[in-house]
Amino acid sequence: MISAVEQWAGQPPAGLSPVWLGCLSLSSTWGHAPIRFALALSTSEDGPAVSIANDPDWGSLLTTLLRGEWSDPVEIPAADRRGKVRRCALRFKALALETDPVSVQLFNTPVHELSGHSLPDSLWQKHRRAAGPIEEQTDPSLLFSGAIDVATHVDRCQLNTDWLCRISQSVLRDEPWDLFMVHTHIVDWAHHVLHGAIDSRHPRFEPDRADQADALLRHFYAMTDRLVASVIDAAGDDANIIVMGDHGQDLHHTTVRFNHWLAGTGYLAFRDDDPTAIDWTRTLACTLGNSVVPQSRGARTHRYRRSGPRRCADRRALRGIARHFRSA
Repeated sequence: MISAVEQWAGQPPAGLSPVWLGCLSLSSTWGHAPIRFALALSTSEDGPAVSIANDPDWGSLLTTLLRGEWSDPVEIPAADRRGKVRRCALRFKALALETDPVSVQLFNTPVHELSGHSLPDSLWQKHRRAAGPIEEQTDPSLLFSGAIDVATHVDRCQLNTDWLCRISQSVLRDEPWDLFMVHTHIVDWAHHVLHGAIDSRHPRFEPDRADQADALLRHFYAMTDRLVASVIDAAGDDANIIVMGDHGQDLHHTTVRFNHWLAGTGYLAFRDDDPTAIDWTRTLACTLGNSVVPQSRGARTHRYRRSGPRRCADRRALRGIARHFRSA
């Protein structure tokens, strides 16, 4: 959350003329006190610039960014998941900056602790000096929600891949090892983002944009190829290298929320005092994972193996569901 403040102490660096002063508050995933930064939006000869500081004091300045720029890793004190204040790091990107009217849109990477990732901690510290702070998050949920653009998502994946290259090479070259494994998720996410844009079966496929999407998808593969190459280079000629995935990927364009449909047709009921909880006394069927589970009215447990009258009731419920679904 961003809000305005009245003043900063000290003087801004040469070339910056502040037009707006504010405060940025980042909420804690773990429910601890938020992390606060001071902001200053200025005009400069290169365009609008945002300055980020620990406190509303030019002497505590952390970074100044123009529109579209990323910061280096910024080190700050922050509470970890247990509430202990430790040295942490994150990056910022200035997504959009305007001085008239005032508008500031920032993106920040996850806050990661700078210690506590190995036993003994000195092992991690040695490799952190070579690789830098963790660059982790690559899932596209912020892209899907519209919070970031495609370029920023690609940047995040590049930061993650570069860090994986550096940490892999540091460990492989400086530690004795028998088995080394590194995991990257960017190709999986890339297919979630782009597969419908390159597959003509998708209802929103646009032929004029297919080549652009295909080139971007290949870019994600190229990033992953660079990671594989860095591992091969550091592992040495006598290493056996295996590149594998845990699943393939195919077209997906429609999601059926089956429990919502069951509720609409009367087969599933929610509790009156909690609309997110199932009322098993009024429910005949629900979906758990990839299965439709029949449920006799009044039962409070799920049983996959049944016999006698109860099994017949289950079959009747399933046949009724199938008839409803075919006619829906």
